[in-house]
Amino acid sequence: MAYSQDYRQMMIDKLHSGYSYRKLFAEYGVHTSTIQAWKKDIKRNPKRTNKINDEALRKDIENILMPSKENSQYALTVRKEQLVWH
Repeated sequence: MAYSQDYRQMMIDKLHSGYSYRKLFAEYGVHTSTIQAWKKDIKRNPKRTNKINDEALRKDIENILMPSKENSQYALTVRKEQLVWH
């Protein structure tokens, strides 16, 4: 879940005014380690870049479902009882 800069600042302000990490967690449901990370650096992290590229994923799936001679050892056979890799 992404939290706004204002929300993060409000949590840090409450921490500075005497709230404990545990009390903030109990009241707002934000984990203590998250609040500690905000205290170190309140800026939002940019979007993660480790997501799988859609086109690369599509090609991998096509290779599994319709294997060429080069990668036929990774073909997926679907049977009624189970999925079998061979």
